[in-house]
Amino acid sequence: MEEMIREEEVEAVIDLSLNELVNHLFGGDYDAGPNRGSAALQKGIPTVLVPGNIDFLGAGPIKETEKRFPGRIYHIHNAAITAVRTEKKELEAVAQVIAERCNSAKGPFFSPGAFGRIFCF
Repeated sequence: MEEMIREEEVEAVIDLSLNELVNHLFGGDYDAGPNRGSAALQKGIPTVLVPGNIDFLGAGPIKETEKRFPGRIYHIHNAAITAVRTEKKELEAVAQVIAERCNSAKGPFFSPGAFGRIFCF
């Protein structure tokens, strides 16, 4: 998505799921890289960021996941994918990253609070 936003004439972005950002920050399997969620903000494109799916990391089979993330809450999605519940400190860190990205946006933004929905315009 970031590549498309950088290369195409995009007028607005509504990003409903920042799960790849959580995976990047905390070692999940579905890591879209360090710039996830930042291209539209850097270009000054009107953007709505919704912190959907930041409540879990995506990981592999349960046996492997239990070794990588011991003592966590798990949900076995299927034999190949396990969702690992994020912890409070991780959610706080994600909120901080999102806020920093909004604060460095080229366009104006509104953020009602670090733990609420963050809207960047």
